[in-house]
Amino acid sequence: MDTASFTQNINKAQERESLIGSALARYYDCSINYNNSSDPDILKRYDYLLYNINKGWSFRMEQQDDWYQTDPDGTLFFEQFTFANRKTIPGKLLYTKSHKFVYVLNHLEMVLILDIERIRNLVATYESAGVLQTTLPRDFDSWKEKHDTNPTQGVLLPIQDVLLNDHQAKQFTYDDLNINKNRYHELRQQARRNSNT
Repeated sequence: MDTASFTQNINKAQERESLIGSALARYYDCSINYNNSSDPDILKRYDYLLYNINKGWSFRMEQQDDWYQTDPDGTLFFEQFTFANRKTIPGKLLYTKSHKFVYVLNHLEMVLILDIERIRNLVATYESAGVLQTTLPRDFDSWKEKHDTNPTQGVLLPIQDVLLNDHQAKQFTYDDLNINKNRYHELRQQARRNSNT
């Protein structure tokens, strides 16, 4: 991906984070601080911080968009590893320092707030039981050529299992959070167009 397209994709991702993050801040009547660091290591830690000084709480949030899932009883994808220059690099599930995933299911127009440690524990439980589903491209070079990104290994967890495993999980519709559906979908389309240029 050329530098201009990459920058545009980052900008659109930040706009999506702004849209969802501000909606959550309104819903929870709290403040928001976006991670605008120029340091890539700090930028990987979280996307935004929701906090309430008067009530004494704060949560680092990592937002993830899902453009594929259409079934509320389907699975959630979490990036476990990325493969670059013949090296295996920890993926978002492992490297984030966030407390919560803000998982946006675009086709279902739903937002899930999920505890990251509970997801990590569920992955470990499934793995030790031999039932963990993973995804991995067969041909890394073909993947890179087609998607213009580094190949990843992901884990697939059933949505209902994730929700049952996290008693503090939250489910919102776009309407619950007063999210402008047209604007959010427009940002998605712009990101897709940029990645295809």
